[in-house]
Amino acid sequence: MAARDRRGGRVTDEPVAAIPTGPLSLRQLAAKYPYGQRITGWDWQNPPEVERAFRVGFRIGAERCAYCDLEKAADFTDRMHQRRGDIYWGELNVGFDRWSDRRAALLRGAMQGGLEAVRARAQGVRSGLAAWLKELRAWADENPIRLEWKHAKPPDPPEPDGQPLRRQEVPRRLWGEVYGMWAEMAPLGRLPGEHKAKDSRTPPPPASPPTAPPLYNPFAGTPVTVVLSDVQPEPVRWLWPGRIALGKLTLLCGDPGLGKSFVTLDLAARVSSAKCWPDLPILPNPPGGVVLLSAEDDLADTIRPRLDAAGADPSRVVAIQAVRRILAPTMGTECGLEREDYFDLTEDLPALERAIYETADCRLVIIDPLTAYLGKTDSHKNAEVRAVLARLVDLAARRKAAVLAVTHLNKAGGLPAIYRAMGSLAFVAAARAVWAVVRDENDETGRRRLFVPVKNNLGADESGLAYALEPVDGVARVAWEAAPVDMRADEALGGGQTSAVRDEARKFVVETLQSHGGEMASDELSEAAEANGISERTFRRARKAVAEVYKEKGKGGQWRCRLKGGQPCTP
Repeated sequence: MAARDRRGGRVTDEPVAAIPTGPLSLRQLAAKYPYGQRITGWDWQNPPEVERAFRVGFRIGAERCAYCDLEKAADFTDRMHQRRGDIYWGELNVGFDRWSDRRAALLRGAMQGGLEAVRARAQGVRSGLAAWLKELRAWADENPIRLEWKHAKPPDPPEPDGQPLRRQEVPRRLWGEVYGMWAEMAPLGRLPGEHKAKDSRTPPPPASPPTAPPLYNPFAGTPVTVVLSDVQPEPVRWLWPGRIALGKLTLLCGDPGLGKSFVTLDLAARVSSAKCWPDLPILPNPPGGVVLLSAEDDLADTIRPRLDAAGADPSRVVAIQAVRRILAPTMGTECGLEREDYFDLTEDLPALERAIYETADCRLVIIDPLTAYLGKTDSHKNAEVRAVLARLVDLAARRKAAVLAVTHLNKAGGLPAIYRAMGSLAFVAAARAVWAVVRDENDETGRRRLFVPVKNNLGADESGLAYALEPVDGVARVAWEAAPVDMRADEALGGGQTSAVRDEARKFVVETLQSHGGEMASDELSEAAEANGISERTFRRARKAVAEVYKEKGKGGQWRCRLKGGQPCTP
């Protein structure tokens, strides 16, 4: 099939030499257009008289619509279309005596010329219209007429030199011809490049010459945009200055048994009772409400006692236990029956938003752990996790509340800390800050924990803090250290450290102890490791793997280190 041109005809690659110089005979025309068919578009074998009629009609239509009122232009094109339809449909009823290829070409040309003039005006062609009409006259009067396509196609209108017309300035019946087939379905201001004018008739002039807008297709979606000059800059609002921001998602990750839940409840206690933050003892902390989702701890024997031990105001802390749903009536059941279901982030964000709204001055939402509330979401698939977290992030921003979600670390030791969060990387990517809870390997008591940054996109301070769990009336609470910890999670977790480095450190400890008879002072071994370029953390891990530390009996006894079991061993 030959391609169709904008005149409705066929575009072919036939050689110019094959084009006849005069009209075809009746026999030739009969063979070319059999019974029931007539010339309805350009063809390289059309008679020159038909081609001339189309060009004259195109010129007449363009001249008629180039400067007239657009409603009159719409009337003209409608009239040409109707008259051409009358002679076509009339011949089907009374025979071919009313049809004329030349007459149909004249009407078709007038309709297309008028529409082309309206399109040019809608795109912003102003002063160039006169020159374009002059080209059309020369094209229509060409003698001898040339039938190859590069001469048969109408001259294109010039580039726009003015502002394009708004869609409401063009008659609605012409929208499909001017803007595309979907224009009649698009609300005003929704076509690409179209503006909703308020005080002025046209938008500010663009930096480059305007071009024709692309066709509108509502099923393909339209962009929702905002000009950055209309955006009012706002400072980041903080719950815990520099560490946890209001209106954002923050992630707290760590291995089981390190006190992540204790930390979250300590933060809830500080928010609800207006206690100062551990690293900002003189900065006022306004009181606020807390919404809590906890899937692992009982409210009565675990959460409430821990909140009391931390000094919380329990009247400001609200726990979501379930979501009550009204069941749809089915055959054999009554209307209005209710059922309590487990909370699901994929379905129950409206319930969470309602809880935030009903909690006075809610400033903190705790989800512990996050993966327990993902429903059927596959936590290892980026697309599914991003879809859930995007709605959660929107909720946090809308309610101006900090969302603190807890998750575990995976077992992939040796990787950078940013890849250690359980599940998809989308968890870390969606959060604006990620903090890790890590055991302090340098602490001989084994009680000290480190609260260190994995990433912090909003705060400049990259230091962490240290804490330990202390008993209070049979319950533990978090005791923070005031001094900052100058360490990131990568260093605390040994992220990126190769097994070869760890093996070399263990080998050094074994060989050094063997050279001293199997044991030596702990401080001396540490100094020897430092002198050999082994970091303190790597050394302590190596020592823990192959040796044991003990204190000499008696007052003033030293800490000493010996190979495990008192026997020489190899890493």
